[in-house]
Amino acid sequence: MAFGIRRAYPTPIVKPLWPYAVGGVITFFLFAKAANASMNTEEFINDPRNPRFKAGGVKEEH
Repeated sequence: MAFGIRRAYPTPIVKPLWPYAVGGVITFFLFAKAANASMNTEEFINDPRNPRFKAGGVKEEH
């Protein structure tokens, strides 16, 4: 018995799992879009943690 030699089986890996990969990519982009929409609301636009605020792209309203 040769334990170091593995036999190659024709097991499909990508074919049954492609819907999960596509769903993951779609979910990632939808969450990114929702996060960007949330960052640009009036409530969070002047938050110092907002990247646009740090870059100086937002005027402070007094």
